[in-house]
Amino acid sequence: MSKIKNLKIVTNLQHAETVRATTLQLLDTCSQERLDRRPTGINWLTGEKSQWSLGEHLDHILLVEGYMRREIFERLITKAENGDKPFIRKTVTDINLSPAFLPKLLLKPAEKFFVLSNRISRVFVPRRVTEYLIRYATFPTSTPEPWVPTHGQPRSQLIEGLRESLSKYHEMFEKHPDAAYGEMTFEHTVIGRHSVPQLLRIVSIHEEWHQDRMKELL
Repeated sequence: MSKIKNLKIVTNLQHAETVRATTLQLLDTCSQERLDRRPTGINWLTGEKSQWSLGEHLDHILLVEGYMRREIFERLITKAENGDKPFIRKTVTDINLSPAFLPKLLLKPAEKFFVLSNRISRVFVPRRVTEYLIRYATFPTSTPEPWVPTHGQPRSQLIEGLRESLSKYHEMFEKHPDAAYGEMTFEHTVIGRHSVPQLLRIVSIHEEWHQDRMKELL
């Protein structure tokens, strides 16, 4: 494999490794029974017992990571190699990632507001502030169908998946060491516009957010 030229990709992969090591450490003390146990609390928004188990948090992390790699990163790389504009845009219809308190009937009307707020934030809000809000956001969001976890996944399968998934990210970037990743862009109606290095960091920040929830359960 060739050495990755983009220093931001290298730095963010190193950050991802550190985050993943912490996730695996959380698994060290967890039996299968502990991973499968769901909390008894009530969701303050819906009034239902719908909180995830530790295992479901882990499975969700893997589902999001796999989706981002296959549907966003690899497609952007392919677009660039084919001479196409390396840009992918998704709406709340494509990926229903939106505030859980917003009724589905209001998602489409609210899209213009999200688009406008994202444009404003790109100009006036520092990148670190955006990442901070993503990292420490406490309001619930809807979970898109491809990212809904399966309860009761075997502990060994989760551990293997967590290790293998990050290796696939390394392989993907190492296969294209000279790619102009900073020029490849993904945009979502709610979370805004991000280059590949920025989105890679957000994937790790997303995992850190779920680490906090898992620590609360533990």
